[in-house]
Amino acid sequence: MSINFGQLAKEIQEKNGYCLLSPHHYAKIRGVRIHNRTEEKTDVLIPWIIEECEGRKVLKLLEGVTGWEAWYVEDIKKFPPDTETFAACAGTPGRWDTLLVNSADVMEVVRLVG
Repeated sequence: MSINFGQLAKEIQEKNGYCLLSPHHYAKIRGVRIHNRTEEKTDVLIPWIIEECEGRKVLKLLEGVTGWEAWYVEDIKKFPPDTETFAACAGTPGRWDTLLVNSADVMEVVRLVG
């Protein structure tokens, strides 16, 4: 019996909704994660991908706080240019950490993908 690994990988990716590459194969942006109770700050590198959704490019963070951190690339272009960071997740005390991402890193992604 032979296995078509390409087809199997495609099926698993579609079922799970993510790429099977290990996180160390992804490009990353810099960020700071702030603990929801202790307010301890930790520098993090956050892997990201660009996906297409309904004909629009979407920047998705792969290891965000909630797993739903994503923006349309065209909307990111409207963010204030003079900010050092912006909140990928604003956080909820006692529940969700805050995640701030480096604006320059995000804008570089936007520049690269158009």
